[in-house]
Amino acid sequence: MALTRWRLALVLLLAPALVEAAEVRSRVALVAASETLEGVAARRSLQAMGIPFDVVRPAALSAGYAFAILPGPLYNHTLPAAEREAVYGFVSGGGLLLATQVEGSDYFPLFGIAAAQPRRDRFRLRFAEGVEEGWLRYLDHPREREISLGDPRLFTETIWSVGYAGGPGRALATFPDGTAAELVRPPSEDLFR
Repeated sequence: MALTRWRLALVLLLAPALVEAAEVRSRVALVAASETLEGVAARRSLQAMGIPFDVVRPAALSAGYAFAILPGPLYNHTLPAAEREAVYGFVSGGGLLLATQVEGSDYFPLFGIAAAQPRRDRFRLRFAEGVEEGWLRYLDHPREREISLGDPRLFTETIWSVGYAGGPGRALATFPDGTAAELVRPPSEDLFR
């Protein structure tokens, strides 16, 4: 009987630590180098969807997070070298990183791209056919596979978009000019291949 009570006491003492450890792994790391409109939008979106997240500095990225979001433009000067290396370390350690606008060539190897081309004259976005990449499988009607970003008959420019070219990344969506609008880089031990 005393042994059973001891086991129960041990479980009750360790349970909060175990629950907390499991909870951190299921949380999203919202990487905030500084307060930006994109960061506020990402934070509000995660809150609206009920997704648990922590706002962290790049140096705080760890194996405790399986997924991190780096919102806003990512230029070579966005993060100091030590924070950039922390982001590389997170991805090298198996973490999944989503960035919304990568334009700095220092970050191209992370995402499997060779070039980024920002422009305002891309009016359509088309998701790739036959891609079974998670949520893309639900785009099963041809009209769901294309998104209009504006009407070129009415406007000469539309919202800024960044087209990506080259590298080992696989395009999930493309613009009419052939550049990738969205891509995924296969996991690799060597980020520089």
